[in-house]
Amino acid sequence: MKFGSITTPIITDGLIFNVDAANRVSYSGTGNNCFNTLKTSQIGILHNEVTLGENSKNFLFGVDGIDDYIDFGNIPECDFGDGNMSLSAWINPNIVTSDNVDIIGIGTNRGTRIRLQIRGVVLGGYIDSNNARPLKGDTNLNINTWYNGCITKVGTTFTLYLNGSPDGITSIPGDFTDTEVIIGAYFGGGSNFFKGLIGPIQIYNRALSTNEVLHNYNALKGRFI
Repeated sequence: MKFGSITTPIITDGLIFNVDAANRVSYSGTGNNCFNTLKTSQIGILHNEVTLGENSKNFLFGVDGIDDYIDFGNIPECDFGDGNMSLSAWINPNIVTSDNVDIIGIGTNRGTRIRLQIRGVVLGGYIDSNNARPLKGDTNLNINTWYNGCITKVGTTFTLYLNGSPDGITSIPGDFTDTEVIIGAYFGGGSNFFKGLIGPIQIYNRALSTNEVLHNYNALKGRFI
């Protein structure tokens, strides 16, 4: 397969961040840097032993659950304030336990945070502005299985999607102004390490509709399922 640009079947309206190990604009296949394909000056540093794995259709980032993560630092476009947003990631966990692990976070330690996570045995998230609140799905996850997780924000409502379908909801007000983007761990890379494979990740500066979340899932699932 040939890779080298934004995956065209996904929704591009409002897309501000796109990282995909199978996309040569995002990752050359060697070295410790990857890139946001929409703004190649935004560099993600691969910390420790992030690997390049593959299946029959893809190249993928592999993280070991011990100390691996990718840190993009501050991305100004992720200052959402009180506006809407969405983030999405494809994952294949190697372990599912009672612990909480981070897939992708936007924010900073001790600041505002929007995090897509595995919380125990379900997909979830953690939202923190003036108040903090967990977001938990209803569906138990299996190891060595591909999933697409997505969080959308409409006003004060955060909706969690699993494989294109709503799986959880919470409401919390606040301005989300901190902008560090980190993949596979908590901010700064000190804890909550994800173990498994990580596929494409997108961030939008608007809320995807339910139909758009399902569209993106269907557009990419042939690479994983």
